[in-house]
Amino acid sequence: MRRCYRKLLPAVAMALMSRPACAEDLYGRVVPSVGNLGPVIEGEASAVDGDTVTIRLQPIRLHGIKVLEHDHSCSDGWTGGKATQFLSRLIAGQIVTCLVQGRDRNQRPVAICSVGNTDLAEAMVLNGFALADTFSSQAYRRTEQTAKALGAGYHKPGRHCAPAWRRTDEHPS
Repeated sequence: MRRCYRKLLPAVAMALMSRPACAEDLYGRVVPSVGNLGPVIEGEASAVDGDTVTIRLQPIRLHGIKVLEHDHSCSDGWTGGKATQFLSRLIAGQIVTCLVQGRDRNQRPVAICSVGNTDLAEAMVLNGFALADTFSSQAYRRTEQTAKALGAGYHKPGRHCAPAWRRTDEHPS
């Protein structure tokens, strides 16, 4: 009987020492290496505008969305500054995690950013403060359709404010 315990003891010890929390306790947050993930940027953030946050002085564009510029206004006076205010409220006092997807023409990181389980770009589109950038991604196309159905933000009935890059018969200027 004693021999059985001697053989089992090393296996039990290894199992107890290899719990996932040990790695985080020793090295901080561990990000799984799955597929072709880009670098992760994480920390307290501030909103620069409706589609850009800054973490540790690094500006990061939100992937897959476009917003009105601060000085652009809609037919009813609604401005792009509303998107910045909404994004500021979403990230206030929170840790923002950004998974870098690439770089924009100004060499800034473009990333999918979240606070907990909330995808920031998706929240912006769903609440009508951003439009899906269907030229770079189809990720938020359905979310935008939901925002249209709800009449949220950009999509308020009677409000005309589609930016020049998005002008179509559906979104007159």
